[in-house]
Amino acid sequence: MMDVEKYRKQIGVNLKFARETQGWSVEQVAEMVGMKPATIEKIEAGEFDVKLSQIGKVCDILGCKLTINL
Repeated sequence: MMDVEKYRKQIGVNLKFARETQGWSVEQVAEMVGMKPATIEKIEAGEFDVKLSQIGKVCDILGCKLTINL
């Protein structure tokens, strides 16, 4: 069985790493994707309940791919 919380946390860690690597703030990414900074912070913390398409927008901005190994 898939551990959704585990995947959420790993996605968040990866997105935060990609954002920090590019030198962007939470506020900058939030503005680019049309979300509130608090939402980006929740995504990065693995505490989100957002659509996959919203995570896809963040990935597009950061130039990364969303992959999950099952």
